[in-house]
Amino acid sequence: MPTVTVGRRAIPYDVRTSARAKRKRIEVTPGRVEVIVPEGESDEDVARFVASKRRWLHDKTEEIREAVERLRADTPEGYHSGAKILFRGRYLKLRVEGADVTEPSLTYRTGFHVRVPAGMDAGERERAARALVEAWTEERLVEDAWAVVRARGRPHGLEPAGVRIRDQKTLWGSCGKDGVIRLDRKLARVPRPVFEYVVVHELCHLRVRDHSPAFWELVRRVMPDYEGRKAWLEGHEVRVG
Repeated sequence: MPTVTVGRRAIPYDVRTSARAKRKRIEVTPGRVEVIVPEGESDEDVARFVASKRRWLHDKTEEIREAVERLRADTPEGYHSGAKILFRGRYLKLRVEGADVTEPSLTYRTGFHVRVPAGMDAGERERAARALVEAWTEERLVEDAWAVVRARGRPHGLEPAGVRIRDQKTLWGSCGKDGVIRLDRKLARVPRPVFEYVVVHELCHLRVRDHSPAFWELVRRVMPDYEGRKAWLEGHEVRVG
């Protein structure tokens, strides 16, 4: 992976060639720097471009790092009682309590309420709460994705072979050649309209595999107001993670 040095700091970056790109640009997200370049750019040209932006790049990565740290300081992390879980764009409180039960269970109303056997220690309680919340949110994502397929995809002849939820390091979603769309677990944190956009985006890849003008025209036909939803996602990556 190439790097650019600013003072004593080396900043690694990825390079992605895009047929739609008209000029070179840099996108900075938590933990990642990506340089998008038009086709035909040489490695030397890209390196010179990044070097010319090294001061801005240093400041931008620091800005995002500090924003992430502030967010973590303001939001109790973990799955202990009193922690906050970001779900569909809102922070909801998690309550974990010992009870006269044999198995952990979860209920959801305006927050998450987990009941565990009274004899569990703090570490066991947190692990049980995490497993329950993650399983519950994964089920919601699958249900919501199929609802989008029915409402948005099928009228346009777009239906996946399946929906899978997993941890994706750099993508919100992907569409495999097997016709299965795969969605990042962190999408449970975004508002429902934004989640719907990600699903539509991947559904459109069933027909158009690249990000050509034809692809975006199809996205617009399926979801005429996609641009605002897409912009929200791009503007809230730090918060969503």
